[in-house]
Amino acid sequence: CENVYFPPRNLCPACRRSGDIQELQLSGKGKILSYTIIRTPPEGFEHYVPYAVAIIRL
Repeated sequence: CENVYFPPRNLCPACRRSGDIQELQLSGKGKILSYTIIRTPPEGFEHYVPYAVAIIRL
């Protein structure tokens, strides 16, 4: 179905195909569409703050 997911998945959520999913080498470049800095983390992530979360168009 040509959808690309990162991190890679064993099952495509779009077409439900599993196995024989090809890996795609990404360029390592992208455009940041939005980001935020997490300073009040959810439970279990307390020792990671502050950390960034971003949406990136590859």
